[in-house]
Amino acid sequence: MTVSAHFDGKVIVPHEPLELTANQPLIVRTQLVGGNEEPVEESVLTWLAANAIDGDAPPKTGSRILTTEAELWEWLNALSDPTTRAVAAEGYRRAHSDRVAEVVPFEPEPSNAAVGL
Repeated sequence: MTVSAHFDGKVIVPHEPLELTANQPLIVRTQLVGGNEEPVEESVLTWLAANAIDGDAPPKTGSRILTTEAELWEWLNALSDPTTRAVAAEGYRRAHSDRVAEVVPFEPEPSNAAVGL
């Protein structure tokens, strides 16, 4: 969603009404109008939200998701802020229960061996 707005010195004020739920957490990216600033690459969280697949059906390509328990821990750490913690926990739970996702369990022995090199 792109919204025209201005900053009044304290808050960002949209120029038109927004159809949003009160107190809904948002990720907001600002861009100065007429500014010469370099374009900022969209965050991965914004991209994932904008490109989410609706429903429970797997992609028609038959693709599967392969991840590791350690990568999911990184996901939990990255989204540990109180505003995103519940989403991270739900994503973690869904990764473990989704039929198109395989989570490789964490095994400490290979990690310990790598640290010992």
